[in-house]
Amino acid sequence: MVLTLYVLASGAVDLGATRWWRDRSFDIERMVMATLRARQLHPGKTILLDGVGKQLFWAGVFHHPFRAFGVSDVYLTPGSENYIEPHPETGPVSDFVLQSGPALHAIKNDQVVVYRVGFPLKAITTTYDEAAIDKLSPAPPRRIDAGSPLMAYLLGPEWYALDGGSRWMPKRATLRIGAPRLPSERLYLSGFCSEAQLREGPFTMRVAVDGIPLQEFTMHCAASQFHAILPLPDQLVQAKWLDLTVESGRTFKGAQDGRELGLSFGTFEIRE
Repeated sequence: MVLTLYVLASGAVDLGATRWWRDRSFDIERMVMATLRARQLHPGKTILLDGVGKQLFWAGVFHHPFRAFGVSDVYLTPGSENYIEPHPETGPVSDFVLQSGPALHAIKNDQVVVYRVGFPLKAITTTYDEAAIDKLSPAPPRRIDAGSPLMAYLLGPEWYALDGGSRWMPKRATLRIGAPRLPSERLYLSGFCSEAQLREGPFTMRVAVDGIPLQEFTMHCAASQFHAILPLPDQLVQAKWLDLTVESGRTFKGAQDGRELGLSFGTFEIRE
């Protein structure tokens, strides 16, 4: 008798769970298809999604469903991370959010369209932009994706044009980034170098912040992709922003155009 009740109860729970996942999958499919339609209506513009909740984010957006259709320039509106329960063990929500400074710059330069998530998706670009002009801060973000056209204004004139989802620099390049808030925060860099550079042995990458040299990072022959973590001087905490200078210890000539190429980035981020 007890076993029978357990099986019946389990069946009810399983059915409920199945229905829950089915409903979520419908929501994700509708969101993705509506976003793809928005891309058709607004070619060349980045799409900002407003009102994405925790269930839709973790079950859908977090898994990059738009990339399966060749669409990568989709972000959540600034502040969306405040309404999505974090799961640091899975990944940061902030990677999917367009931060305040770049969002404000993009709005002023007519680079984005904004949609409120719902069924159907609702275009709110005009009303969102009018409110954002007064609400959003122009301060540089603490995470810069060199491969995003919306963040190109934070890069110095030395950088080359976009190359897929990353951007090459020559021997030396500069950028501006938001300052650390705590002494425990460090600078995280990600990118890759050429195998041609590595054949000649290890070489260094040097980074200076506001003219202060940081610890050198050595590129080894094991892999062309790199992830560097560099400590920051305490006196940089709470500055308005930081001006970074990055220098590659070795360069090579591009096979097709003869450009002097140093390193390809990737992201720059200041966090704990």
